[in-house]
Amino acid sequence: MRTTISVIETADTLDEALAKLNQKYGSRILSVTHRYKTEGGILGLGGREVVQVEAYIMEEEPDSRRQIIEKKAEEIREATRIAEQVKRENDLSKVMQTLLQKMETLEHHVEKNSLRTPTVQEENGHPSLQRIRSILIEDNDFSPFFADSLIEAIKKDFSLGELDDFALVEEAILQEIANKLSFARELPKSGTRVIVLVGPTGVGKTTSLVKMATLALTRYGSRDVPLDIRLFNMDIYRVGAKEQLGAYGEILGVEPATIYDAEELKNALQQAKDADYVFIDTTGNSPRDTVKLAEVQKILEVTRNADIHVAVSATTKESDIREILSRFVIFGYKSVIITKMDETRKIGSVLSPIIEKRVPIAFITTGQEVLPANIKSGSVARIWERMMGFSDEVLDRMIEKAEERNR
Repeated sequence: MRTTISVIETADTLDEALAKLNQKYGSRILSVTHRYKTEGGILGLGGREVVQVEAYIMEEEPDSRRQIIEKKAEEIREATRIAEQVKRENDLSKVMQTLLQKMETLEHHVEKNSLRTPTVQEENGHPSLQRIRSILIEDNDFSPFFADSLIEAIKKDFSLGELDDFALVEEAILQEIANKLSFARELPKSGTRVIVLVGPTGVGKTTSLVKMATLALTRYGSRDVPLDIRLFNMDIYRVGAKEQLGAYGEILGVEPATIYDAEELKNALQQAKDADYVFIDTTGNSPRDTVKLAEVQKILEVTRNADIHVAVSATTKESDIREILSRFVIFGYKSVIITKMDETRKIGSVLSPIIEKRVPIAFITTGQEVLPANIKSGSVARIWERMMGFSDEVLDRMIEKAEERNR
């Protein structure tokens, strides 16, 4: 009999905690869950974020199969010693024959029990599973842990014969990725909507915000009924930020307003209460600068029911994106915008933490041009389009089906 027990490991990073668990328990791990928490600090600031991983493992009870086999093997060795002693004493009688028969019976028992089901590692040795794992890790930059979790999720639905059909394995993995993704709603169509974009420095917040404004104008506005759009700039530290947003404002026919504190933002929002959309650009800050993050968050408190998005670049490494998503949670963001998607061929490093933290994807942006074509709503098909290493036939078929469902 086997029982399931829960163990907890705490570390600075998820990879470190998982490595410790794998070193201790290996293939006995059945499943893991994790959460991030802050240790120390005051009022949530200045503390150290750690990850706590809880793993469920199989614990063998004392009367395990291996122990039974070892016990039988010891009996064989004992029987052999007795038989040899009897032989030396020239007493090859019924005792000798009985012991020899017992040896044969026990040997048969050991051989029978050695026929066992393959371990998880042995099952993952199937060529199709090894190949898809390589595609996920090498071609798309998913972490080994995330790739293994995908494989483990689909493997139970395959027979050995079906695993030989690699196209089926590709489809199953792509569908499992889709199952783990979530997407935010489109830009709202009615009522005054306040949209705020937060994120670290250099991810393209300003251009992404203006792309969203352009999308709203082209999607919901018309020559007869133009939209009333306002642009607010809170990025008062970056050199050229005001001028950059001003240049974009000229293209949109909007005069951006610069906001310095919460009172100014409150007054500006009151004046824009009849506008269709208010887009607010914020200061880019390091996710580790908790003081600056708290300052921006304090100003944004007056926005109340705003749609807040966090921007992350597809070119950022996985551990940094995980930190950004954790630190910027102070703003209460509802979704993520993936920027610079055209600047990388491997999107696993950005998708892994987004999926892990279950953050809906609102938009995907590309290029430097402020055009509607450079911003798309998040969707399964648009994620699949960026996947590398999968066969074109499988991708085309699945993308077509996904687009048909969204029509």
